[in-house]
Amino acid sequence: MALMAAGQTEFGIVPDHASDDAITYDKLRRRLLWGIANGLYLLGTHQYETPHVMAVSWVTQVATAPKLLAVSVEFAAKTAGCIDDSGNFLLALLPRERKEIVRKFVKPELEVVTTDGGLSIQGLAFGLSEFGNPFPLEALGYLEMRLVSRTALGSHVLYLGEVCDAVLVQGEAEILTMRDTRMNYGG
Repeated sequence: MALMAAGQTEFGIVPDHASDDAITYDKLRRRLLWGIANGLYLLGTHQYETPHVMAVSWVTQVATAPKLLAVSVEFAAKTAGCIDDSGNFLLALLPRERKEIVRKFVKPELEVVTTDGGLSIQGLAFGLSEFGNPFPLEALGYLEMRLVSRTALGSHVLYLGEVCDAVLVQGEAEILTMRDTRMNYGG
């Protein structure tokens, strides 16, 4: 990393008022960043036919033709390697009233059990998509993506995926968001 002038970061300049009280400024910045509305989803992918699931919140649609979604994943997360290897992933939309599901997939050691009766991850029933990605049977639905590009962004990797399939699993209901929980991420 190159040396930077005072008041600069790797990606730009820090405002002068930030140096007045760094702790107060950091708290303000985090509070404002946490105020950005985010959904809360399960990202399903796989590596060598082993399913992997992770909770994600940094997701947005970035194009309509083709239909592209951007998903940000922590660089060190196992999920990043799984997406890189498989070249695809899915995003499961969860019902608002089932917020406890997400907590099972925040930096977990996944307990994956496959039996004749089906697939269980963290004690929940899962199915496999056409691309072999896991989705919770309690999901409202999911979007399956083919990886289009990958960009390293410091602590995270930004994945762009083209929507290849949209599947309704349970039907219509309000979708879980970060504000429905006491969780926060980022800032």
